[in-house]
Amino acid sequence: MIALGLEAFIWYSWGTGEYRSLIAVLLAGVAAGLVAVGFTPELHRILLRAVPTVVVVVGLVLGGVRFHDENSDLGVTVRTKDAEDMADGDVATFTVPTPGDRAYLRLTLRGRDLPSGGSPCVFRSEVGISGGARNGEQDVAFDRQTLTARIPLRTGGDSVALRVELRTGPACRISLEPDEAILTNE
Repeated sequence: MIALGLEAFIWYSWGTGEYRSLIAVLLAGVAAGLVAVGFTPELHRILLRAVPTVVVVVGLVLGGVRFHDENSDLGVTVRTKDAEDMADGDVATFTVPTPGDRAYLRLTLRGRDLPSGGSPCVFRSEVGISGGARNGEQDVAFDRQTLTARIPLRTGGDSVALRVELRTGPACRISLEPDEAILTNE
């Protein structure tokens, strides 16, 4: 009965199949061992000391692993469309996979002045980013050759498509490419 109660608690608390399967097998093994050996008073005393200790240690380990999984940053690969040769007002699309539950995307874009346009342009340019859980556009200026935006994400999606509009001088031609994309809870 204790094993079933612990299994129900862990089943509810730890949502991934790997943890559930591990705990179910361990608890089934303990229950089978008790039936096979017989439940003597000496075994009863040993179990009263050992089982709570094992449950606490396993709970702390699995809780620590779960905390790390949910709170560590996750790097992802970005797909781009129409970002290779942009002029003022041009729009590119950046699609980012969003596996796991993370609240924000920290996206760093690198700008490169193209020879076909006036130079230098990147350092005085900015982009308007829309998409994710934000209503409206987020304006982000370049800091030398890169810019970094923190974009709130909607829960439940498997990817987010960002619309990135370049704002630069009239003779400028710029290429945008993702430098880093990190999913985070911070």
